[in-house]
This record gives sequence, structure tokens and C-alpha cells, in this order.
Amino acid sequence: MVKGVTAAVDVITPDPEPGAPIRAASDACGESAQADPQAPPAAEHGVGPRRPAQPGRRRHPVVRVLGLVLTGAALAGWFVFLRPAALGGSTDYIVVSGTSMNPTFKAGDLVVVRRRREYHTGDVVTYRVPTGQPGAGRKVIHRIIGGSSSTGFMTRGDDNPSTDMWHPTPADILGTRWVVGRGVGRYLVRLRDPLPLATLAALVAFLSVLLWDPATPGRARH
Repeated sequence: MVKGVTAAVDVITPDPEPGAPIRAASDACGESAQADPQAPPAAEHGVGPRRPAQPGRRRHPVVRVLGLVLTGAALAGWFVFLRPAALGGSTDYIVVSGTSMNPTFKAGDLVVVRRRREYHTGDVVTYRVPTGQPGAGRKVIHRIIGGSSSTGFMTRGDDNPSTDMWHPTPADILGTRWVVGRGVGRYLVRLRDPLPLATLAALVAFLSVLLWDPATPGRARH
């Protein structure tokens, strides 16, 4: 070997065998090849990709308008025809007790009465016992059998043998019968007790929740 001459050694890499796959080599820093941007996102901790939020069910505008119209009509009907006298209306509600009006009315019937301008013989009316007389303020539902609006009417129960001791005037009369609910008064009287009243309130609340149709978008599912 001649002095001062450096010998170079060539490293020969053998050619790959025909048909063998060619692997992509890592660079000097050890970084892996970049991921395909079109590939779907990988699942994270076993949870798949989130689904888009589904909008909540909305009522059709026609249904909403129809519901508002029916509700308004019901409220207007109650205000005009069924509003009780205690709230400034011309209607009163009487639960029959006793047997003085058999067979026309029976105990437990609900009688809805309405005021009229005039009352005549044969009308079934509800009146308050005039002030200053025995039983003042008590409500009585009997039939007019005579008298007049100026001197006071004579009344008697259909099943009573004698006339009433009171002579109500039109100012004492709450109204004449309009609608009769057979036996309905029994249930209304029972609703005054705490347990049935609480049960009814719970039922109304349950139906309100069951029939409620929110218009806000629903929550996204994960």
C-alpha cells in the first residue's frame, strides 16, 4: 500500500428479490409517514364519531293555530255561559241534597242554573233565603207555584205537601235550571277531600307532561 493514500471501501446493497414488497423507510428522526387525509377519523377510547344533533319534533303551523283557536273558543264559551256568579257571571252550580224535588231531581245531581229577566209559575228556580228570615242565605231549589215578582213568589218542592215559608223576589233568585248532571254532584263533593283533590292534581300534571310537545331542538346523541 502506498503511503498517504486512503483506501475507500464501497458498501454494496443487494438488490431486492423479484416480487418482494418495498417498505417505506423511516427518516433519520424516526418520524412515521403522514396519515391519509381522506381516511375516516380513528375511534377514540372505543367511542365512535359523534352524530349531528337531530332537530326536535315541531308541530305543524296549522295544528298550532287550530289549537289556539279551540282554546280561545273554549275560554270564551266559559266566560259567557259558565262563569259563576261569584266571578261576575250569570251561572250558578247547585248540588241537590234531600228528596224534596223527587223525581225531578235526586240527591247528588248537579244542576246548572242561569239568571233570567223574568220568572213564571212552573219554573224550577234556585234562590237564597231572604235576609232576616229563618235560614237566611241558604240555597233552595224548588218550583214556583204562584205569587208575583212584586210580592214574592210562592215555591214548593215537587215531593213536598206544603209550600215554602219563604217568598223570594227576583233579586233573591240565582237562576232557573239550565243543565242537569245526574249524580255528578256526588263526585264534586268528594273532590273537596284532600286525597281525591291531590289525585286529580297529579293526574292533570301527568297528562300535561305526557302531551307536552317541545319545539326546541333535541339533544345530540353521543
